[in-house]
Amino acid sequence: METQVLTKPSKTSAEKKADTKEPDTKEAWRGFKPGLWQRDINVRWFLQQNYTPYDGDDSFLAPATERTKRI
Repeated sequence: METQVLTKPSKTSAEKKADTKEPDTKEAWRGFKPGLWQRDINVRWFLQQNYTPYDGDDSFLAPATERTKRI
């Protein structure tokens, strides 16, 4: 049996040029406190600075489905 190597079709120059445009990420981080996370990967620090505890009850949750109840 012969093994086939699958490759992605090559892109046209217009497609390559369109892919090089970086998405605007400034809005994605709206609401987060600025700090070390903007230049370093520090998940612990990021969570400590941006975590807000939820003090409400579970009334916003949907009831368990039949499938969940069978577990």
